[in-house]
Amino acid sequence: HAGDSEEDTRTSKLVQRFLDSKIMTSCSNVFEAFDETLMFKEGDEASLQATLKSQFKGVFHNISQVMDCISCQKCKLHGKIQLLGVGTALKVLLLPEQLISSSLKRPEVV
Repeated sequence: HAGDSEEDTRTSKLVQRFLDSKIMTSCSNVFEAFDETLMFKEGDEASLQATLKSQFKGVFHNISQVMDCISCQKCKLHGKIQLLGVGTALKVLLLPEQLISSSLKRPEVV
């Protein structure tokens, strides 16, 4: 909300138009492909959680390697910092509470 009701209404209509577009509806399978609730279930799904965590770690490693190929140093730094932030957030969410403080490194805390 920008504070201008006319601009807010216009923006809201444009966003709704985009969300209802053929492009977004054709991507609906992509949005439903990952069920994040599986990562936070308690109980018998320990092996599934371990597999998902391992996959996440691999994806983050791959993204980091791809970012090494970016020629613009500012872009590379910005992307790496964002990736570090998202990775740290996932680490905090996925680790048992008693292990969080001992597993975070200085760059993740800062």
